[in-house]
Amino acid sequence: MGSHRPELSNKRWKTLRNLILERDSYRCWMCGNRANQVDHLLPPPLGTDAPENLAAACGPCNNRKHHRYVDLPVLTIQW
Repeated sequence: MGSHRPELSNKRWKTLRNLILERDSYRCWMCGNRANQVDHLLPPPLGTDAPENLAAACGPCNNRKHHRYVDLPVLTIQW
């Protein structure tokens, strides 16, 4: 799955995705399970592809959240 933004190429997205997964120790920010996806904390088009707006997510949580804003204590993420 590529970026939601056409200006971010698939190669750049894959690099950014891997950096976010590593930064977050492959742990889902919503449930703590192993993550294999990257979620936009503020969904497109409200947010950006900046690392501060991205967090590791497991498939079930990311699919459940989809493009909705979730009012959770996002600041508990340790970069």
